[in-house]
Amino acid sequence: QGSNPVWNEKISFPVQLPCVDDQLKLVLRILDKDTFSSDDFVGETT
Repeated sequence: QGSNPVWNEKISFPVQLPCVDDQLKLVLRILDKDTFSSDDFVGETT
């Protein structure tokens, strides 16, 4: 909580790439969940 969140989580999931030659990038965007207003962007990683 607060303005300096810390995540000590490891997430693992398989990703199937359509072709080895394609240059693909997986982008994870983190948003907080608000009930009565829009969700807020917290951060992103690649």
